[in-house]
Amino acid sequence: MFESTQSGIGLAAMACTLAFAAWGDWKRWRISNALLASSALAALGLATLISTGIGVSGCLLGGLTGIALFLPHYLMRGMAAGDVKLLGVIGMYAGPRMTVEIALVSALVGGLWACVVIARRKTSALAPADADRGSVQQDRHRQAALQHYAGEPLIAKEPGRLQAIPYGVVMAIGTAIVVAAAEVWPAR
Repeated sequence: MFESTQSGIGLAAMACTLAFAAWGDWKRWRISNALLASSALAALGLATLISTGIGVSGCLLGGLTGIALFLPHYLMRGMAAGDVKLLGVIGMYAGPRMTVEIALVSALVGGLWACVVIARRKTSALAPADADRGSVQQDRHRQAALQHYAGEPLIAKEPGRLQAIPYGVVMAIGTAIVVAAAEVWPAR
């Protein structure tokens, strides 16, 4: 079972946070600080008010665990600060143990995503140059976003070109997998 700050309410609040963060990261390559700050306050408030769950110390330790896990990637410019803060907020709802699991599963999801992007690039390199104009326009938009906002997780797109992965979306998928697994196999 999902042992969070307050189970049902905490799960719903975390899901809303992840949905808005993933959407913002997908559409604008940004995760809102206002969203993260309000969600962190909600997690802390719920941990304070509701006696079942991980408690205030588990909430704070989960947040610190999330930040500590992704901070090295941020310092090496492998991901944006919003991604680090998002895992910290997720940790405030999930607690330290589940935060580690979420980070690991998210890394696997991100790796699979990168493999798909690389494979897609290789197959599209074999296609005629004007075969998919929508894709070219989308690539230009993402390149402009990348130039505007450096620090996203980057993978090689073509020699000399980079492509970012919206890691907020990756973390939403990873969190959903871990929470679902915790519901299916509660005594892990």
